[in-house]
Amino acid sequence: MQGSIEYYFIVLMNSICVCAVDVFVIISGFYSCKSCEVSFRKPVQLLMQVIIFQIVLSAGVPLFKGEKLSIMNVVYNFIPRNYYVTLYISLMILSPFLNAFIRKLSKNTYRKFLIVLSFLFLVEPTFAEIVEGIKGSPIYGISTIGILGAEWGYTIVTFICLYFLAAYIREYGSFWPAQWNVTVYFASLGLLFGLKLVELSIGRSIGAEHYMNPILVVNALAVFKIFNNYEFRSRIINFIAKGCFTVFILHTSLIKYFSVVEYLNSNIIMFIIHWIQCVIIIFVLCDVIGIIYTTIEKIIFDLIQKNVGFFFIKIED
Repeated sequence: MQGSIEYYFIVLMNSICVCAVDVFVIISGFYSCKSCEVSFRKPVQLLMQVIIFQIVLSAGVPLFKGEKLSIMNVVYNFIPRNYYVTLYISLMILSPFLNAFIRKLSKNTYRKFLIVLSFLFLVEPTFAEIVEGIKGSPIYGISTIGILGAEWGYTIVTFICLYFLAAYIREYGSFWPAQWNVTVYFASLGLLFGLKLVELSIGRSIGAEHYMNPILVVNALAVFKIFNNYEFRSRIINFIAKGCFTVFILHTSLIKYFSVVEYLNSNIIMFIIHWIQCVIIIFVLCDVIGIIYTTIEKIIFDLIQKNVGFFFIKIED
């Protein structure tokens, strides 16, 4: 398959979509950076949703298939296991403290802080992973993130860096002129695409799609700025968005039921058509489940909010 049209198509789609996590953290930082408080309602909601769907998948699916149910496996799934939720909740809880720090910085000091932050926790860890990739084995202790390396950018350090970058954009504007957004996007996309091809050709990871990769961060910032420059309101999109988190949680459990790999041997047109069909079906199914879940969830949590309330943290300047 390597060198075929399908091969380059998959690499290109991967390069286009890999910015999604960074973009969402940037959106969160952009809209949260002015807040002085955080309620624990949202973190509890996210954790409960992860737990409920874990239990449904671990108990409901085996029962539906007539398979033997493992009680220990069900009990184990009461522990929420989702790297993004864990990191995102940590970032949410820290956000009032981060915002208080931001308010103390002048524009010039903030820029210097971002330069140092980016070099230490975006550039250096990525360089370390490139060195490890070329060597072909881990080199413990050379990354600023930790002894085991940058962990593909799946760390609170990367999320905090993205948060500070987004907050700067909210406070002082973009890092480049608005007319450069599209150019920056396609230039960074081309670099990500090329880096991934190199990675696949040598058969080792060099951080092409790791979240702390500076090229990926720039790509995500460009995506955010492109869409943030347009005023667009839609009740339909806002309604659909209610279920998107469920899409994130469930899509990996559903995709295995679609014969995507089998279509790699067909022609490119058939492969793309099947790929689009899979995306639409999985998204619609998960989104409908998510909308139903969030509707019920809102009723329950509104009652809790009204009668008990949720703990919150507030920071006074």
